[in-house]
Amino acid sequence: MDISKYISLNFENTLKILQHETPSLKALAEVSGMDIFDFYFGADLSGLDLRNEDLRGLNFERANLIGAKLSGTVYDLGAFNGSKLNNDQEIFVDEYDYSILEMLPLLHRNIYFLASFRKGMIDSFLRYHRISNRDFAAKCKLSTATLRKARDGKPLATESTKLICHGLLEIEQNNSNSVLWQDYDRVNLKQPCLKMYDVSHEGLEYQEKRYWQNLLDIWPLPMPNR
Repeated sequence: MDISKYISLNFENTLKILQHETPSLKALAEVSGMDIFDFYFGADLSGLDLRNEDLRGLNFERANLIGAKLSGTVYDLGAFNGSKLNNDQEIFVDEYDYSILEMLPLLHRNIYFLASFRKGMIDSFLRYHRISNRDFAAKCKLSTATLRKARDGKPLATESTKLICHGLLEIEQNNSNSVLWQDYDRVNLKQPCLKMYDVSHEGLEYQEKRYWQNLLDIWPLPMPNR
C-alpha cells in the first residue's frame, strides 16, 4: 500500500498505522485520525485482497485498484467511480459521478445542464430523516411532481437540481450530530449520486465529470450584484 499520505499525519498516528495489524482499510483510515472518506484518494491499492470487507464511508477517487479482489465487498454506491479498475470490475462503477458537494461550484455559475439523481437515493435520505415527500417538496419550493421525477432518477433542469441539492444539504447540516460512518442506514451525501447531461441538437447527452470540470475552468464567474 502507498503510505505517502501518512507524511501529513503526526508521528503518533503514523506509528499507529504502521503498527496496526488489521488488514481492514476502514480500520487503518480510522486510526489515522483523518477524514476516512477521502483517506484513500489516489492511493495505490493494486492487488489487495478486499473480499468481504465493509468499505462504507470510504471513497476511492483516482485510487489504483487494478488487480484488487472485490467480491463480497460492501460499499457505498459511487465509491469506486473515478478509480482505476480492471475491465471485469466495471460492475462497481456507474455514470453517477458527481456528488452534491462537487455540484455546488456548477450551481453557482450560469451553466445550464440537466441532471438526474440516483434512483432511490432521495427516498432513502428522506426515510432516514423521517421527512415526508410533501414536506421536502415544500421546503425546496418544488412541486411534488418535480420531486417525483427526481426520486425516480429522471433528468431535471438546473434550477430544480439546485433547490434539491441545497435542501438535502440543509437537512444534513441540521442533523450533523449523528455519527455518519457508524450509521449505515444513512445516505452518504459525499458519495457521487448525480448524472450530468448536456443538451445538444440530438437531445440529452451524458457528459462525464471531466467535461464539466474543464467547463468550470473556462466559464466566467458571475458578476457581483451592484
